[in-house]
Amino acid sequence: MKQDFQQFIDQALAHSPSVTKLDEYDIHHTPILEHFDRGQMLRRLDARPAAERGKPNSLHIGVAGFHNFEVAGRTRPENILLLDVNPAQERFWKTVVRLLQTNEEPQAFREAFEALRIEGSIRCWDDSRVTETQPSDIAYYLAETSWLKDPEQYQYLHRMACDGKIAATTIDLLNDFERAEALGDALKEKGLKTDTCYWANISSFFRPHRAGGFVGRNDTVFGEGRRAGYEPGTLIYPIYAYRVDRAEKTTQLWTDEQVQQARIHDPKSLPPMEQFTRIISAIGGEQGEHYLLETNAGPYRRMLIFDGPPTRLPAAERSWRARMQLGEQNAGPVLP
Repeated sequence: MKQDFQQFIDQALAHSPSVTKLDEYDIHHTPILEHFDRGQMLRRLDARPAAERGKPNSLHIGVAGFHNFEVAGRTRPENILLLDVNPAQERFWKTVVRLLQTNEEPQAFREAFEALRIEGSIRCWDDSRVTETQPSDIAYYLAETSWLKDPEQYQYLHRMACDGKIAATTIDLLNDFERAEALGDALKEKGLKTDTCYWANISSFFRPHRAGGFVGRNDTVFGEGRRAGYEPGTLIYPIYAYRVDRAEKTTQLWTDEQVQQARIHDPKSLPPMEQFTRIISAIGGEQGEHYLLETNAGPYRRMLIFDGPPTRLPAAERSWRARMQLGEQNAGPVLP
């Protein structure tokens, strides 16, 4: 019997469990608030020439929810890999794949999905339940999203599900170094080449006040600005890299030399964004287009697009104050 992509991923990671034992929490399906950046991303993908779609051995990797299908519906990779630190998200995705397999038309999929939604939760394929992110505008999203409005996009996803080419797994993209290496080795051995990577607003979760329970770190944070709605003194950090000595209550900017030294000798001491970059590179992210978005994007926040894995911004770009003074354009930059 031919091994499908999910079985392949499960087998590759069978001996490399996640180091993070996280309790399940709300799953994500609809995009949150980064509407403009997502639109920019999709317009960029729409502009791809036909020869850049459906490339042999191509792979889409993504976190978060259904926006991954909007991406894959345009780029037509041979395989789709969906990642999340939340174990509930893996069960949610496996449920969605089953719905794609068993429903040949978009309307049938919508009706089947709606039937699984029960009082703020979703009944999964194994009869367990996962809690939806609240508030949710899922009904409106499903009525408007391109992969359910465009018959060709839906048929592509339906075939992918039927052919066993969509997989999901749980991984901590800040701490699972060994699991990431095992996954990357397996993908390379299979000959898959990353085409697109959708990292959503993942950098918004590198927050010091969640470090203990979420990423298991209390001494390394990013950023330099206050973020409304969170505990006093917490920071925002899209791409900035800072070391915080909590005992001395001092903040010191990481130098490129320090980062390089840690990257070689002690990767777990790297700042979160550097850890994340190292891990996604190990998975296979050293190639392809990488998209990082920010929730509630303001004039000093922007979509970042990288060819290959995200890298540190030049020093002149690290200060959000300087970027505000320059009056950024809405369009996200393409960085080398």
